[in-house]
Amino acid sequence: MSTAGLISATRLDDMLAATRRLRTGFATTADRTWDATTAATELVVQLGHLAQCVRRADLGEQVPVDEHRPITDLGDELADVLLAALSIWTLSALPAEDPDLHRALRAAPAPTQSTRPAALLRLVADAGSLAEIAMVRTGHRHRPGGAVPPLPDAVAALIRGCLALAILGDHDLAGEFGRMVCDADRFLARAHRVTDRPGEFSTHERVGDRVSKHVDADRLTGRELPFPSGPAGADGLRHYLDTIRAAGVRLPPGLAVESGTPLTVGHTWVNGPTLIEATETDLGNVVVGVHEIAEWVRALDGADARIDTNLANFCLIDGSPVLIDVLPPLIPSRRPTARNLFEELFDSLCFDTSVTLDALVAYATTRLLHGGPTGSAAAGSLADLAHDLLGKAPQTGLAGTWFRARLLLATRCAAGQATLADLRALSAATSVLTFQRLDETRRREHLGAVQQQMRELGLATT
Repeated sequence: MSTAGLISATRLDDMLAATRRLRTGFATTADRTWDATTAATELVVQLGHLAQCVRRADLGEQVPVDEHRPITDLGDELADVLLAALSIWTLSALPAEDPDLHRALRAAPAPTQSTRPAALLRLVADAGSLAEIAMVRTGHRHRPGGAVPPLPDAVAALIRGCLALAILGDHDLAGEFGRMVCDADRFLARAHRVTDRPGEFSTHERVGDRVSKHVDADRLTGRELPFPSGPAGADGLRHYLDTIRAAGVRLPPGLAVESGTPLTVGHTWVNGPTLIEATETDLGNVVVGVHEIAEWVRALDGADARIDTNLANFCLIDGSPVLIDVLPPLIPSRRPTARNLFEELFDSLCFDTSVTLDALVAYATTRLLHGGPTGSAAAGSLADLAHDLLGKAPQTGLAGTWFRARLLLATRCAAGQATLADLRALSAATSVLTFQRLDETRRREHLGAVQQQMRELGLATT
């Protein structure tokens, strides 16, 4: 039996796709660009975390635990080690080279029985070999004399070592990796929610089964408040919640306004997966959920309330979407005046119903398309919603053209008429977070580049 017998080809492809997606996402949160050597450094960090778990569990050592950063779950740390190793691969190799890794994994022998400390030492040795190769390939280390293992063989050996430790600890390595990806997606969804948006709350405090969230007005960066403050704010928020409830929006159990200064709500903790997480595990309910959220958005079109349709803002409870994030309340009558191109883009995304719907369906379709054949089939189930939106009048304005182009390309991709690579490229070019980070001069230059990209893809640019 080979190592490939423990991780199927499809599962490895899914892991590689997830790794490439996460590396793209994390690139926007790092101060410097990663290469294979950076990933090798991360591999050392994660091996250190893994060693803490083994020292504590197998050697009986009293390793201090930081309550704010507990490193106690061997399966979780193994997933992080695997992500670092696959990051070295994805930062070194093109997707067309992935078959070489498949072949190396098939050739690698199955993990042998051992003790966890011994398996960890072997993993450290394999990690050293892989890190050396990464450093040589990026020019950070001279090429040593003698034979250097090919990169696919070194990565396969690292995977084998992770599997060995997982088996000894009775962990499902692929399952642990999937859970890590969901956690990372949730982090990125929060990180990518624009910090300059009106009233983005920054504090969650959970006590038992109760969670409180409050708006951090200091992050408004000089913008006029999109909601009243003080007692009027509490009353206004209650009216906002009544309005979205009347439109059918499902809210978490026990949701109540706790304060107007700062604007604070509390509700019972929701354990269900977010819709982002569910795109990996519960595709049918994601499709149904997106249809329902779209109906909520339409129902609110004539009301003085909007909802943030970021998929991270919704959890599934008994298979149905629940809006867990109502701060800041989006109130069209208090819509701030846009002071620059970024605010024009973001405010339209928040308040203009047609733009919100295009963005919602385009993003959900794109997420599902990353899930392989099963995800592509689910993405096709959003085609009716997409075609209904595309049948409306052409969008105008910055946000209108960008998110209509995303929706059109995502729909073509779901129908097999465009490539996922083109969709990824357009999504990256029209990233709200990326646009926010540019100064106004570079934003204007970027608009021209996006227009050119859309023309080359055959997308409307009105």
